[in-house]
This record gives sequence, C-alpha cells and structure tokens, in this order.
Amino acid sequence: MTPFVRDIRTVPNILSLGRVLLVIVTIVVIVVFDQMAIGLALGFLAGFSDFLDGYFARKLNQSTDIGVVLDQYSDLIYEGLFFLLLTCFGTGLHPIFLGSYLAREFWVMSMRRLMAERGMATRSSMIGKLKTQFYSYGFILYWCHLGQLLPSYDQMVYWGGIGLFSVGLVLSYWSGVLYTLDFIRGYNETAGINETR
Repeated sequence: MTPFVRDIRTVPNILSLGRVLLVIVTIVVIVVFDQMAIGLALGFLAGFSDFLDGYFARKLNQSTDIGVVLDQYSDLIYEGLFFLLLTCFGTGLHPIFLGSYLAREFWVMSMRRLMAERGMATRSSMIGKLKTQFYSYGFILYWCHLGQLLPSYDQMVYWGGIGLFSVGLVLSYWSGVLYTLDFIRGYNETAGINETR
C-alpha cells in the first residue's frame, strides 16, 4: 500500500472528504430541492465534522501531511461555497462578507505557498478553527432566517447570524495577522538560505 493510500484512508481524512461531499449535497438540497430544514441539518453535520477530524487525528494519532491539506481544503470549500451561495442568491447577505473572507484566504494561501517552498511548516491554529465554528453557527442561524424556521425570533436569528459571521471575520483576520508574523519571521530566517539556490 502506498503512503498516499494509507494516509487518505485514516478516519480524520475520510471525515474531511466527507465534509466536502456534505457541503455539495447541502447546496443541492437547498438550491435545487428547496429543502431548507434538511439542508440545515446537513450543513450542521458538515460544520461539526470540522471539529471531529482534528479530534480524531489527535486521539487516534493519525495526523498526516495530506490531512493538513484536506482539512484546509474542506474548510475553504465549506466556508467559501456557503458565503458565495448566501451572497449570490439574493439572501440579503452583504457581499462585504464574501470579499473580506476571500481577501484573507487568498493572502494566507499565498503566504503558505511560499513558506512551503522554503521548507517552513504552517499548521492551522486554534483561532482558525474557532473562526470556522463561528462561520458554521452563523450559517445555521442565517439559513434559519432565510427559511423562516423560527418566525417569532426572525430578527434575533438574523442578527445572531450576522454577529457570528462578524466574529468569524475578526477571528479570521486575527489568525491572518498571526500567519503574517510567522511568515515574516520565517522569511527573514530563510532569506539567505534560499537566495543562494
């Protein structure tokens, strides 16, 4: 068995791949079949799997390099597609959320790429995990608002979702600043080494 096949079959990596599939199914259920409650339940499971993959990676000692990639990829798919969906389908979510989200993610991806080229490791931080959880709960509340699932509490649900998205963005930029500081430190440490290549 090759290392890739061995590593891709670990519990955390299967959960990360499952999250990508759940996001796609959730969007289809909501957009194509107009089943908000079912989509909400699937979206909740997708968000909860983000906690589970890291938990099982530590608990089962199954942390892998491909797991790092899959976790980051599945987070981007989860967050990015849901923000895109909420922004583009006339839901009232201001595009500033999507634009702010994408600006941070593109910056962090660009830094990670150069850090990887220079042999510097970058792992997800707890702040990054927290921002994903705030986004997840914000998505849940916002979908509840859109589906009018709690009509008596609609305004509270709406503003709760917006508040959670906002906290998620603050945490996102906070972790982005921390990545930037690591990037600068690593860049300075490896500058002389890489210039001779």
